[in-house]
Amino acid sequence: MIFIKILAGLVVVGVISATAWIVLHAKQTMTAPQVEQERVSAMLEAAEMPDLEPGERAFQKAHELIAMGRAGEAKEKLLYLVNFYPGSSSAPQARRILGEMNMDDLLSTEHMAGKTTHTVKRGESFVSIANASKSNLDCLMHLNGLLDLNRLRPGDELVVMPLNLRVTVDPGKKTLTLWDGGRFVKEYGLLAAEKAGAGLRTTIDNKAGVAGERRVQAGTEGYREARKRITLAKAGLAIGEMVAGEKSGRGFFLSGPDMEELALVLRPGNEVEILAKAP
Repeated sequence: MIFIKILAGLVVVGVISATAWIVLHAKQTMTAPQVEQERVSAMLEAAEMPDLEPGERAFQKAHELIAMGRAGEAKEKLLYLVNFYPGSSSAPQARRILGEMNMDDLLSTEHMAGKTTHTVKRGESFVSIANASKSNLDCLMHLNGLLDLNRLRPGDELVVMPLNLRVTVDPGKKTLTLWDGGRFVKEYGLLAAEKAGAGLRTTIDNKAGVAGERRVQAGTEGYREARKRITLAKAGLAIGEMVAGEKSGRGFFLSGPDMEELALVLRPGNEVEILAKAP
C-alpha cells in the first residue's frame, strides 16, 4: 500500500511538472513576437544608429517601419530622405519605394484622400464629369472599375479625383518626375530624350492612344490596347512609349507600363517643365 501511494505521488508530481512546462513554453511562444516588436520599436526610437549617415539612417528606419506594417511612418522617413538628403546613396531607391507607395494611394479607392464621390445628374456624361472634376476618362474608369463607358444613369455614384499634378523632365538625368504642388509623387526613368527642348515651360495639350498610324481617343474602341502618347503644347514635343525598331521623334520616351500609368494620372492642362541640361 505504501508503495502504491509513493507511485501515485510521483505521477501527480510528474503531471504538475509537465503542465508547468507546457504553460511556460506557450507563454514564451506567445510573447516572443511582442518582445521582438518592442525591441524593433526601441531601436527605431533610439537617438543614434551608429556608423550610418543621416540619409542612410532614415532609409534603414523606413525599412524597419515597412516590415512592422507602419506604412505611414515609413513614407515620412522616405520623404525626409528624398527632400533633405537627395545625394544619399539610398536616395534613388528611396524615391522608387516612395513613388510606388504614393501611386498605390493615388490609384486606390481604399485610400480616399483627395477623392470625392460624385452623384450623377440627368444630362451628365462620363466626359462632362471627368472635365468638371479636372480628371480624365482613364482615371475615372480605373477608380470605378469600368471596362466601358456605355452605362450611366442619374443617381449612379462615381469616385472622382482631380488630377493637378505637374511634371518635371530632366533630360540630363533622364528622369520624369511627378509633383503634387511641392510634394514628390513619383520618378520615372526615361529610355530616350530626343531633341528635348531643354529649358522650356509648357502644358499637356492632348492625350491619346496610337494604334499603328491611327490615333485613338480615350473611351473609344481600341484605346485600351493602344500605345499611349501625350502631346505637349509647345515645340512639337511628346511623351510616349519607346518601341524597339521605331523612330522615336521629338520628345521623351518611357517603357509601356510607365506610359500606361502616366495616362491614368495626367490630363490636358497639367504643367510641364523641361529642365536645361547642366553645362
